[in-house]
Amino acid sequence: MAQSINITELNLPQLEMLKNQLDQEVEFLSTSIAQLKVVQTKYVEAKDCLNVLNKSNEDVCPWEAA
Repeated sequence: MAQSINITELNLPQLEMLKNQLDQEVEFLSTSIAQLKVVQTKYVEAKDCLNVLNKSNEDVCPWEAA
């Protein structure tokens, strides 16, 4: 787990380093969220396609739908 620090005790170069690290973490998390949204959309589309295919199969072979 990350160590707690009192930022009021940091000097300017340390604060800049902390800011850069936090900027990188925010960028990583933003990218991850965007990727998850893409995957979520693809999942919903695939699920919808399966529902359409299952419905089509019920219409063609109703005795196999059970």
